[in-house]
Amino acid sequence: DNPSLDIDDTDGWGPENINLNNPEEDLRYHVGVHYFSDQGFGTSYATVRLYLGGRLEKEYRRQRLRDQQFWHVADIDWSRRQVVDHNDIYGTFPSGVFSP
Repeated sequence: DNPSLDIDDTDGWGPENINLNNPEEDLRYHVGVHYFSDQGFGTSYATVRLYLGGRLEKEYRRQRLRDQQFWHVADIDWSRRQVVDHNDIYGTFPSGVFSP
């Protein structure tokens, strides 16, 4: 799989960009945002755009996040080329929740 973080903005409003060039056919991919550290700036708002094959499939706008929160935005069922909405907020990164 090897997704790559092509743009990582550590000191501002973004954008950040993650690509997965060779998705595996029979997998479901979880898409989320982890507000790793507010660095004293407080609440932020995240927007996620999901592209499949270079085409914008879904856009999720202005989700309010506080320090350390994790937003499970959606899953991508790659075999069906389908985006499944979630919109779940966790207090921190939910280790062990997401498994293949």
